[in-house]
Amino acid sequence: LGDNLCAAARKGEVRTIQKVLESGGVINGRDQNGWTSLHRASFKGRMDAVRFLVEKGIDLDAKDEDGYTALHCAAESGHADVTEFLVKKGADVEARTNKGVSALQIVESLNYVGITRILVNGGASREGLGEKFPSAPSKIPFGSKVEGGGVMTMKKKMSSRTRALRGSFDRSMPLAVL
Repeated sequence: LGDNLCAAARKGEVRTIQKVLESGGVINGRDQNGWTSLHRASFKGRMDAVRFLVEKGIDLDAKDEDGYTALHCAAESGHADVTEFLVKKGADVEARTNKGVSALQIVESLNYVGITRILVNGGASREGLGEKFPSAPSKIPFGSKVEGGGVMTMKKKMSSRTRALRGSFDRSMPLAVL
């Protein structure tokens, strides 16, 4: 039932979330990728689903296998409203991934000024990040996760269409000027 709950949360279907919970679904259940329904709803910016799950008592600081919380997901995806709601409800703004990366580091690397402000006003500390967490990178490309040894990999592979388009630009020839 974790997969059904996560699918409903990803789509923002509050009624379906309620039905799954009423039929015995575990609110902190995880999908096959280790995400809770709050991770999914936060990543997709589904504010109504996030609000409903928090009201039902979901664990705000549950981590996936990589140590990402729902706050990390909302912040990385650029959902300021969800990020602010989670912070106001008491989500841990200092939570770190398994590689020592905070939500603040993610949003600063993506230049999300508004979300940076929300996290700092919520208590996230900018001081000593490099000293306390020397292995944590200062800049993280969007859509990537830090792997062992500081190597970053993309979460999603490029589609064949994107590869084809990108390749066509590499082989383009300049037009002759008449």
